[in-house]
Amino acid sequence: MSVGSLLMDLRIWIVAALALAFILDPLGLPVASITVVALMILTILSVDGIEIRKEDIVNNRRGAIIALLMSFILNTGITLLCGLYFRGSDTGMWLGWAMIAVMPCAVSTLSVPLIMKEDQPSSLAIVVVSYVSALIITPLLSILIIGDAVSPLEILKYIIAFIVIPLLVSIPLRRLHLTRNMKVPVINMMLATIIFLSMNMNRSYIFNYTETVTILVGICILRIVALHITCRFIIMRAGLDKGTYYTYLVGALWKNTGLAVSMCMAILTGYPQAALPGIICLLCEDIWFSFVVNGRRLDGSQ
Repeated sequence: MSVGSLLMDLRIWIVAALALAFILDPLGLPVASITVVALMILTILSVDGIEIRKEDIVNNRRGAIIALLMSFILNTGITLLCGLYFRGSDTGMWLGWAMIAVMPCAVSTLSVPLIMKEDQPSSLAIVVVSYVSALIITPLLSILIIGDAVSPLEILKYIIAFIVIPLLVSIPLRRLHLTRNMKVPVINMMLATIIFLSMNMNRSYIFNYTETVTILVGICILRIVALHITCRFIIMRAGLDKGTYYTYLVGALWKNTGLAVSMCMAILTGYPQAALPGIICLLCEDIWFSFVVNGRRLDGSQ
């Protein structure tokens, strides 16, 4: 296997990130800030080369609305059910699950067509509809679910930043004409960076509360299995599986977990364990996606 192939394989990045996170002592870095920067870079590269055209949004509006409903009704509902286990016993854990639940879809949905060679306008429509809607839906959900533990305006500020900044930076970046082989390794690196920093920061907690973390991992795995089965069923029944299957699956199944982790670390400073549900979910989602990608290749469909 060539070096280029290794760099394109997300699973290798994840294994390396986990190994380093547990081998190295906590580095004492500003994890929240670095995570935000990593997410920004990931978003910028995902947006790079994409031209936002009104007709693409209009032509894919049905699928985008279905993806929106799967994200903010199905995904949010299942995520909250997962968090109920901790609600009475661990406020921080519950707030971490709630933060995931109120997030829009992952911006990395835009990178799925790049990786899986699917229809790009579909992912653009999903993300645009999701984030425009999130300007209203996410603050409202945070009030209903989280209450006054987190300011809705603070959440809104983060979401706006993740829309405006990547779009502005992507404009001059177009001149570089970055290829897929240039962008995918950097996207993988940013995901690995988020996993490494988050796990390394919580290394002591994971070792000291192994039973709780084990239960958390089990719940995160059940969540992604439940979402995969239900989202797959809806996508197939809606006829969205022709050249866009993985795009809609990721758009519905992935929340912006990285942003949820960053916000837990930046805002919920009194509950350091609040970031753990997002960290474990992000890890499970990345592993799930890496096997989806490589499983498709093994099937000979790419």
